[in-house]
Amino acid sequence: MPLILTTAFSGICVFYSSGQETNPVTPPDNGSIANIAVPTVGALSSGNARDIFTIAAGLNDNATMVSAIKACGMESGLRSKGAITIFAPCNSAFSKLPPGFVDQLMKPENASILNKIISYHIIMGNHSSASLKEAIKAGKGRAVFTTLTGNKLIATIEENKIRLTDDGNNACFITMSDIKGNNGTIHVLDKVALPR
Repeated sequence: MPLILTTAFSGICVFYSSGQETNPVTPPDNGSIANIAVPTVGALSSGNARDIFTIAAGLNDNATMVSAIKACGMESGLRSKGAITIFAPCNSAFSKLPPGFVDQLMKPENASILNKIISYHIIMGNHSSASLKEAIKAGKGRAVFTTLTGNKLIATIEENKIRLTDDGNNACFITMSDIKGNNGTIHVLDKVALPR
């Protein structure tokens, strides 16, 4: 009989059977999730500056995020679209997810679910850590950002660090900030945010 391991991402389960065979991640109860494309916001600047995906691929601790972006088909969108901010979970952030969960998400049949998770880490606009803090200050200690999925991330300050709270009330902290590309900014997170 399979063991069901649920996560904070509503409706997703990873199934393990005693025979070590794993089945695909089941989609959320609300039906199929359409792939979420990064919308076009404007032309990129010309010159030698590198796009945000190339920058992410060059970071030592973002291999899992880069692999996930490729697996769900978002690479070209992140290379060519402008004015976006990525909150990129580091490798150890992905390793905090339940065992086998990331491997299941990377399978082609789960690309739409992976797309939603990655898109939940992206907001429109080029947001530096200073502008995030300004938004938090303007919101009297709290700023709400809408991600590409339409879900919210709530930004606050805790112990002088920017904290992002996901739909499940889980906290992620920015551990490295203001990594600039020619079409946006990357901030590295210590956990993976999960939408409902």
